[in-house]
Amino acid sequence: MDNIGEVLFLAKCMELDLVASRPYAPCKYDFIVDNSNILYRVQVKMIGSTRQTEAGDVYVGKIGSGNKNKSLYTKKEIDVLAILCYPINVWYIIPIEEAGEVVSMYFYPNRSILGDFSTGKHEKFFNKWNNLLNRPSCNNKSKASKPLET
Repeated sequence: MDNIGEVLFLAKCMELDLVASRPYAPCKYDFIVDNSNILYRVQVKMIGSTRQTEAGDVYVGKIGSGNKNKSLYTKKEIDVLAILCYPINVWYIIPIEEAGEVVSMYFYPNRSILGDFSTGKHEKFFNKWNNLLNRPSCNNKSKASKPLET
């Protein structure tokens, strides 16, 4: 199902005037996203399984690399996780340094749609496309990278 998520991610990038490119060689990220200032390595995941909880439906995903034994993504491998909760088509755009040291991640998009961001650890990244549009470079935390001069 991740392929559907990747197509929807690409469509959203086009809508936001972001340039998204696919790598040709096998790697940990699905796209390189260019916002005219910075290039980001983005891993896209699509979650469709939910559980009922007292706080409402929770989307649960194993967010890691590998088929059976998932391992955490690191800052050396990717910059951003883009997670789609399907079929409600809600995105979480999470800088990898904010993802935490967990493979299982829990999302509460139905509550966030109503404006309640208090439930889950990652709810502050609900539809945060600004994390790709305006995010400063991870390599230079004092200021954003300058565009290349020609």
